[in-house]
Amino acid sequence: WFVYGDAADGGKSKVEWPVPLGNEYSPDAKEPVLLHCGGLCGTAVLDKGTLTYNPFVGVGFNVAGTNDHYGVPANAFAWGGLCITYRAGAAPVLELGLDDETERSIGYANPAASLPKSTAGTMKNLAWTDFKQPSWYKGSVNMNGQTAAKQLVSVKFKIQASTGKYDFNICAIGPYN
Repeated sequence: WFVYGDAADGGKSKVEWPVPLGNEYSPDAKEPVLLHCGGLCGTAVLDKGTLTYNPFVGVGFNVAGTNDHYGVPANAFAWGGLCITYRAGAAPVLELGLDDETERSIGYANPAASLPKSTAGTMKNLAWTDFKQPSWYKGSVNMNGQTAAKQLVSVKFKIQASTGKYDFNICAIGPYN
């Protein structure tokens, strides 16, 4: 699992973990959190800083690992989509991560699917057709969920909302159904 956020644009968002990170191999290892939560849980601390849009923070994982610190694309089309069991204090988005060149070519308008806020917990099945580019994208290079799935680098769980603290727990994530 990795964490990403809005710092490049002036935001100050971060994830607060319920227990300290780290193991004998890496100070950033999420293993203690996974064991503590039975999933990946924490608090999304959203801080707008100097952003001109709502702050965000996310967690994600690479589908086929990394090569020289870059995610490796994989064909995940046969999965049919994604199934996620989670809870979140704000409505998250599940986004399909692609290689850097592809993301630049689509103006970072990656296919994503909106998920409902769920403080009690829920499970959602999302077919690849449920993943769409954001409505703000006006570029000429279209990327739908089915095409993205054939070159998938990562899966990202992003919370973007008003400044504040939002608990989350990703209990399970896997192929459709």
